[in-house]
Amino acid sequence: MVSDFSNRKDIRRAEKVAKLAEANRIAYIKRIMSDTAGREWLHALLTSCYIYGEPFVRGAPDATGHNLGKQSVGKQLFAGQPDAAA
Repeated sequence: MVSDFSNRKDIRRAEKVAKLAEANRIAYIKRIMSDTAGREWLHALLTSCYIYGEPFVRGAPDATGHNLGKQSVGKQLFAGQPDAAA
C-alpha cells in the first residue's frame, strides 16, 4: 500500500492501522499472561535472554557477544517494544 504522508487521509489511515496493531499486541500479551503456563513460558524466555543474569563469559568474547545479543532482544521484550522480534 502506497501512502502519501502529505495527504491527511493517508495519515489517518496509517494512525488507525498502528492503533489496531498496538491493541492486538496488548491483547496478546494479556492472553499469554492470563494463565500460569503463559507466565512460566515468558519467564523462561526472559531468563534465557539474560534479563535476570550476567551475559559475560570470562575469556570468551564470542560467547559474550552472543549472550549480549540475546540480552538485547530480552530487554526489548521486557520493555514491551513492539519491534523486538523483528
